[in-house]
Amino acid sequence: MRIVCLSLISVLLGSVSMADEASVDQPAKVKSAVVKSADVIVAVGAPGKPEYESLFRDWATKWKTLAEQTEVSLTTIGLDGESNSQTDSQTDSELDDKNDRDRLLALLQQQAQTDDIPLWIIFIGHGTFAEDIANFNLRGPDLSAKQLNESIANINRPIVFVNTTSSSGPFIDRLSGERRVIVTATKSGEEENFARFAGRFSDAIQSLESDIDHDDEVSVLEAFLKASKQVGQDYVASDQLATEHALIDDNGDAKGTPATMFRGHRVDGESQDGSAIDGLLASQITIFRSDSAAAPLSAEKMKRRSELESEHEALRQRRSELSDAEYDAALLPIMLEIADLYQ
Repeated sequence: MRIVCLSLISVLLGSVSMADEASVDQPAKVKSAVVKSADVIVAVGAPGKPEYESLFRDWATKWKTLAEQTEVSLTTIGLDGESNSQTDSQTDSELDDKNDRDRLLALLQQQAQTDDIPLWIIFIGHGTFAEDIANFNLRGPDLSAKQLNESIANINRPIVFVNTTSSSGPFIDRLSGERRVIVTATKSGEEENFARFAGRFSDAIQSLESDIDHDDEVSVLEAFLKASKQVGQDYVASDQLATEHALIDDNGDAKGTPATMFRGHRVDGESQDGSAIDGLLASQITIFRSDSAAAPLSAEKMKRRSELESEHEALRQRRSELSDAEYDAALLPIMLEIADLYQ
């Protein structure tokens, strides 16, 4: 939705800085005043084979690079059994005597229960699905989708969960809920071959080439769409049948939507039962780049922007019921208030 809003805002007030394509590959310049946009936990699973260990480490390292560029709070678990945090809230000694599953569950228990800053949980590794149980394969005991859901049940803040493993599809059914964005590399537990999605998503989330609406931020939705497209191209280039089909769920219906259903930021179509469609919440949660030319919004303004975008989406759903004059009259104050947020 922001592409529509920002385009109108630019015409009305000229206050929105558009992304310069030439800046995509420029090195980041960290700004100490950047508003923290996320707390990120990256859990790396058991590799099984040496070649996977190298891949998983490379993909996790990309999240470390992103954290350095954006000043998000990052904690990693599963890199040689270590816990590596860029914050002072978690020390290695507190987790030394725990296996990786217990390390992760203990870390989740320490997260702020009420906070407007999104908590991102990233799984990199292998997954399995058997007897209706979906697992993330860790060093030591595996972590099931049910166990993860129980561990985050009392966290009252936006959660972005990205499971990039094989057989990850069932995590949508187990974790879908209010204020949650769930991304999986596969559409079902039966897609059990090694998944490439982790590498493509870690690239997409930190590249302005993913920035569809040119607001100098990459949203969860934008990264999902870019990564899904690139994974599909990878299989075509290698002349292989695709064995992974990513899904995103952010409306709590536990169904998930593939990237092929989107046109820009929106699902191409409407829900049959009139319920919200996937994509709105995922488009509102972003990681702000420290090298962006635009000034970051405060947490209060980001919250208000999301509320206004939701109002606009609700208005769009009623478009067929309104005359052009009625629609424009209802849309204008929303656009003007969003423009004012960027002043």
